[in-house]
Amino acid sequence: MPPRKRTARSSKRNASTDEKKATTAPASTTPARARPNDLSAAKGKGKPKVADSTQDAAPTDVGDDNDSKLNGGVPVTNADAKPPAGRTLYDHDISSGPGSKTISCIRNAEPGCTPAPLIFTHGAGGGLSAPAVVNFAQGVVDAGSNIVCFKGNMNLKSRTRMFGSVLEYEKQKQEQDRAEEKLAFGGRSMGARAAALAAQEADDVKILVLVSYPLVGPNGDVRDQILLDIGTDVDFLFISGDGDNMCDLRRLKEVREKMNAKSWMVLVEGADHGMHLRGGGGKKRTDMMGKETGRVAARWIVNRDKQKTEMIVKWDSSREAVVGSESWGSGEQVGEPGEKEEDDGKTGQAKKGVGKRPREKVSADESKEIKPARKRLRGRKKAS
Repeated sequence: MPPRKRTARSSKRNASTDEKKATTAPASTTPARARPNDLSAAKGKGKPKVADSTQDAAPTDVGDDNDSKLNGGVPVTNADAKPPAGRTLYDHDISSGPGSKTISCIRNAEPGCTPAPLIFTHGAGGGLSAPAVVNFAQGVVDAGSNIVCFKGNMNLKSRTRMFGSVLEYEKQKQEQDRAEEKLAFGGRSMGARAAALAAQEADDVKILVLVSYPLVGPNGDVRDQILLDIGTDVDFLFISGDGDNMCDLRRLKEVREKMNAKSWMVLVEGADHGMHLRGGGGKKRTDMMGKETGRVAARWIVNRDKQKTEMIVKWDSSREAVVGSESWGSGEQVGEPGEKEEDDGKTGQAKKGVGKRPREKVSADESKEIKPARKRLRGRKKAS
């Protein structure tokens, strides 16, 4: 048997290094800013690659939308992949003023094309890759509309100002296209608060889409003044789950009755603050419901009936589909559902408490706010 040929250690190290370089080399040298992306890619497993424009994001921008695995950046897919028609996503930057950082945005229409009618932003600690944002935006696109989502930090005033900067960009494109399409502000959670504040300063924005509006603060304070300050010439669309621990539906009903502005309400049965649905097959249900609420919002922006203002959507397990999204009602405003009975499907016996709000998982940011309030409440009960 001939002796084995010996290889120098330095040669082995060089070969190993070459293999690593070949493995980690990018599939394409196309710049991320010029590359179209698929909206659905934002929900891929693991940590997505991000465009350079998001690297200066605030370190606190994590987890508001229960998205602990993603960093809120703009997802970049393989350049060779062909995204489905109508689902192309572009990332670009908008100037927020001289000497200021740029605002990172994603949109389904290439920058410079037709302006997006809906300017939308994420929650306090989430990002543009948060499932709640991605699903909603995908639904808007599926309905044939355009949307631009921008990334901000946890500062409410800063986020509010960003709406103005993005609006100016869209208005410039609108003037170039000689379009007269109405523009809407929207957001989820803290982003919804920022949208409402920004609308007070933007005379030409008469439409608001507020998803999971955090009506009740961590100290039990009701954040209604922002809504009450807006005039009669603005139309509101609220989209909230009946299990949202930051939006008491009975209180929201009372606020809507006191508001000067006209409001519509979409109640999502079984959804929490992050629009997650309880029960088996939760991810599939949550994704489909999120997209459907986006479609509802897109249709509502274009055409809404002032006599029919209430909608209840829910997941139908037998049909594996969302139901109720085509039906607006003209009855009483949606309030918090009471306890109801429902057949358990096995014994034929009724089970109680189906309508009660579920105990939901909260993000790290929300937990920091909620826990101190709960401790104070327990202390008051003991004292009494």
